[in-house]
Amino acid sequence: MKHEESIAKFDRNLNDFVHCIQSLDDGLFLSKLKNWSPRDIIAHLIGWNELLVKGCTQIQNGVLPFYDLDPGDDYSKVNAEIIEKISSADKNELLAVSQPGSSRAARKASNDS
Repeated sequence: MKHEESIAKFDRNLNDFVHCIQSLDDGLFLSKLKNWSPRDIIAHLIGWNELLVKGCTQIQNGVLPFYDLDPGDDYSKVNAEIIEKISSADKNELLAVSQPGSSRAARKASNDS
């Protein structure tokens, strides 16, 4: 699969994900299944995306990523901080934060390599 095809597939999958989340009623969106609600999962994805971008820069500079310094068991500290930092319960707000420029970022990464 060529890189542009991979990006197009990513975009389609992201679009499907967004539609799936938008179809959830607010009660279900905020309901926890075990320890995580769909809201928490989206916040988790947003947070880790931001952390990994910063962490990759640190790795390129020969430095251990900051999230590896004191992650807790199974990154529990990092995950708890993400959920606290990204506290919105609004689906549309979280989805807007989760996807701007996703394909653009993937294309840039491809061109940089």
